[in-house]
Amino acid sequence: MKKRRALVVDDEFTAREMFRCIVDWASLNYEDPTFATNGAEALNLIGTQDFDIIFTDIMMPIMDGMDLIANTRKFKPSQKFVIISCYEKFEYARNAIRLGVKDYIIKDLMTENEISSLLIPAGVDPTQANDLPEREGKQWMYLRNAVKGADIPDEPFPYKFVSLFLVSPDDYDNMCFEQGDDIVESKLEEFADRTHCLCYYNGGNGQIYMLFETGETDSIMYFISATYSTAESIRANAEKYHLGSISIGVSDPIKSTVGLPVACHEAQRALDMRIIEGPHKTILYNCILPKQNMLDFDRINYLLNRIKKLWISNNASVISLIDKLFSVEFSSGFADLNYYRYINSALWSTIITLAQRNGYSYESIFNELPHSLDDVNGMETNEMMAHFFKSTIMKFVSSPTETKKDIISETLKIVEEEYMNEISLTYIADKLYTHKSYLCRLFKEKMGENIAPYIENVRIKHAKKLLENTQQKLYEIAEHVGFSSYQYFSSVFKKVTGISPTEYRKKHK
Repeated sequence: MKKRRALVVDDEFTAREMFRCIVDWASLNYEDPTFATNGAEALNLIGTQDFDIIFTDIMMPIMDGMDLIANTRKFKPSQKFVIISCYEKFEYARNAIRLGVKDYIIKDLMTENEISSLLIPAGVDPTQANDLPEREGKQWMYLRNAVKGADIPDEPFPYKFVSLFLVSPDDYDNMCFEQGDDIVESKLEEFADRTHCLCYYNGGNGQIYMLFETGETDSIMYFISATYSTAESIRANAEKYHLGSISIGVSDPIKSTVGLPVACHEAQRALDMRIIEGPHKTILYNCILPKQNMLDFDRINYLLNRIKKLWISNNASVISLIDKLFSVEFSSGFADLNYYRYINSALWSTIITLAQRNGYSYESIFNELPHSLDDVNGMETNEMMAHFFKSTIMKFVSSPTETKKDIISETLKIVEEEYMNEISLTYIADKLYTHKSYLCRLFKEKMGENIAPYIENVRIKHAKKLLENTQQKLYEIAEHVGFSSYQYFSSVFKKVTGISPTEYRKKHK
């Protein structure tokens, strides 16, 4: 069998040597890796040789990893790249996604299993997955009891090693919203019933537990290969039921039923890692151990559930919780990007659910929202994302009519109380946690004019009182009512009243 080829591009000698030593390339049917020290050197190699996979650092001299990928795409658009990430910036990760890079490795947490899991799938035939016999009453009950936390006896499986696969659609909440809970649940139940393995569907959360044979020997390489083969077979079957993107968490191998509770926990922890690994991944528990401390998954789920409850009760504390979700920091731009996409999707589903409870139709929800989910995911900073979700609170937590009235009344109150300061549409929108385009549209709809001229009219109203009742100089009045200069004040005053401030004072003295 022809051996496969890998290229490693990194300007650090220690990183290149780690790739040489950490993986048993021969056992994976690969030649020893080829190395390059920068993007330009790698591009020359790619132009004359074929590589099944390319691992590249981002920050390198002469040509960085982003330019290497972009230039390679021009003549080898399907070339598989894996980013070797080490404290990279958020925008690097976003650009890499746009260039079609789906996998990344954090240098400091790199393991043999993680690299091997990226090398093996390329040669796997997903039709060759081995599985356990169809549901057997006793063992199916053991699996169900393990999922529910009940005690189970110790009985051997018919194969040497078995692993638990926890399967979940990445877009489960939005599927339920668009298609209806009953339809989605029916699809998942049918998918579970027709999967030829020991399988239990935990209805209501979109998670399906499956048991598969994943090893005849103690070889970790055999286990990883069998795991990815089985996962691809699962995805092929899921496509028949239009379940979209599927993430799969896989436990370590077990030999008997007594290991099922631990396997359930491991598979759940592996699936949780999609928050930072990204969607549509097969994630092995034994590959995530170095990364588990990157994120407190229980806390994230607690915050998301707490936000939903506070949102329902119209509690302003929800705003601080959203800030906490968006203040998490990672050592990798890819982890940042995947995390924010996960959080955005979860909060988006919450918005839709609560808006419907408050009487909004499907169409009106999206008419009111100034951005799509893709727009939010593409925002430049996490602060912008957080602001978007905080701004939606004022739109959807109350009834539609009451919310609009509150926004307008609060806007008028802010203008009346702070007209002497530097206030603007953006300032007011931020203060009300609403989006400025939504506020602008709503204000004009209710008041018949834009906010900027309304603020000017309020300032001129107060300037008139000062001109009539005080001896303040004109520039002092201009400054007192919030104009940046006397000249601008005079121009606006004449536009509103038809006469200059001096003429107005003489007329009303």
